[in-house]
Amino acid sequence: MKKVLSLALSGILSLGLFCPTCHALRSKFTEAEDAQLRQLVQNKNPDETWDIIASRMPGEKTGRQCRDRYLYYLSPYIINTPWTDEENQLLSEKYQELGPRWRSIARFFPGRTDNQIKNRYRLLERKQRKAQRAALPDDPFDDWLGGFGF
Repeated sequence: MKKVLSLALSGILSLGLFCPTCHALRSKFTEAEDAQLRQLVQNKNPDETWDIIASRMPGEKTGRQCRDRYLYYLSPYIINTPWTDEENQLLSEKYQELGPRWRSIARFFPGRTDNQIKNRYRLLERKQRKAQRAALPDDPFDDWLGGFGF
């Protein structure tokens, strides 16, 4: 029984479904929770903390989860439109200039968060690597090995 629980817990940890610091299961925000979080933030008092807001949310959301969800996804100041070619070019230039300093790079992209910047850069990087691999000629050694059942 102990081994089964250990395997189950390791699966939960590997999937990122458990928060080891707050000892709670993680769950995605639903649309209803997003709407409620927007409403709570809109009507909050200046002295209310994210922990207070989280206590008014259904489920087991932490103040950090509510803060991150709002600031990175729900804030009305965030742009969630598709990226333009000009933005992609500027991102590439700024990365060459500043390196992976996402917050510094985000200053050149009003309405885009540092998290959006990092995710976009990594997506473009993956696409570039995939295109480079596709452009490589086939390796004749692979054909030769194929004749031996490899």
